[in-house]
Amino acid sequence: MEQIESEIIPKSRKSLEHLLLFFALIGSVVVIAVYANLYTRYTSTHTPNSLIYGVWIEQKVASYNKDELHINEEGISRRGATITTQFDFDGKSIRYRVGDQDYVLKVTGTDYSELTLELGSYYNPTFMRKDHVKTPLR
Repeated sequence: MEQIESEIIPKSRKSLEHLLLFFALIGSVVVIAVYANLYTRYTSTHTPNSLIYGVWIEQKVASYNKDELHINEEGISRRGATITTQFDFDGKSIRYRVGDQDYVLKVTGTDYSELTLELGSYYNPTFMRKDHVKTPLR
C-alpha cells in the first residue's frame, strides 16, 4: 500500500508542475501580446516632429510687421533668436514654454500647413508654412 501511494504522489506532483508550467507559459504569451499591442498603438499614433519643421510666416498683417517662426530639431526661433529648445508636438498642437509663459500653436490647416497661436486674447496670429504661402502679384 505504501508503495502504491509513493508512486501516486510523484505522478500528481509531476502533473501539478506541468499544469503550473503551462499556466506560466500562457501568462507569458498574454503579457507579450499585450505589450506588442501597446507598442504598435504608440508607434502608429505618434506623429513625427519633422512634419512641422520649417519657416512659418504670420498671415494677415502688414509685410513690415510679419513675424516668422523657425521650427526645427534644435527648437523654435523667432527674429533670429532661439526662444525655446524644447517643445511637444502631439499631431494637433505644439506646446512650448518661454520663461514662465506657456504657448500653444494649434494645427488648423490641412497637411500641417497652418498654425494658430492661441493667446486667449482678441488676436490669435495665424502662421503658414513658407512653402504654402501664396505671394501676391503686386
